[in-house]
Parts: sequence; C-alpha cells; structure tokens
Amino acid sequence: MIHAVDHINLVVSDLERSVQFYTKLLGFRETKRAHLEGKWIETIVGLKGISADVVYIMAPAGEPRLELLCYKSPKGEAIPVNSLANTIGLRHIAMRVDDIHTMT
Repeated sequence: MIHAVDHINLVVSDLERSVQFYTKLLGFRETKRAHLEGKWIETIVGLKGISADVVYIMAPAGEPRLELLCYKSPKGEAIPVNSLANTIGLRHIAMRVDDIHTMT
C-alpha cells in the first residue's frame, strides 16, 4: 500500500546554486546530502559509470522532499528551451504560499 509521495527528483546542472535558490530564496531546509556511485545506483537508473551528488531539501510545511541530483557522469542534456507546455514530462512544481507578492 502506498502511503504518500516521499520525494520528487529534479536533475540539476549546478547543485550548489540550486540548493541556495531553494534554501535562501524559498525557505526550504537541507535534510540530507550524499554522493552516489556504484552498481546499486546504476541498476536503479539504468545508466553506467554514474557519479552524482544529491541533496534532499524540504519545504517549511514538510513533505514531500525535493531530491536535487547533479550527475558528474554521465552528463545529461537539458530539455530544449523551445519545449511547449504539452511536452511530455514534468512541467512544473507549484508552491503554496501565504502571499505571492512577498516572494519576489
């Protein structure tokens, strides 16, 4: 039985910049940091030669966590800039806030 969403994975190109964005600007807190490599992660994601760093962050209100993952190898490709709203895949994450105007 599924109880809840544990985390949402976001692959990022600059891990520290992403962590700073979510923690300093949006008020998330870092909960875990790790380096990933070896057969176990290669089996899970289906890629060979993985070397990656991951940081888990959590919104002030709690779960689910965001998993910010930065691959050192193999390098990935960015989604094309000209992708449209109907492009298959994760399109956005919406944050619930008290006052959107105080967030800018």
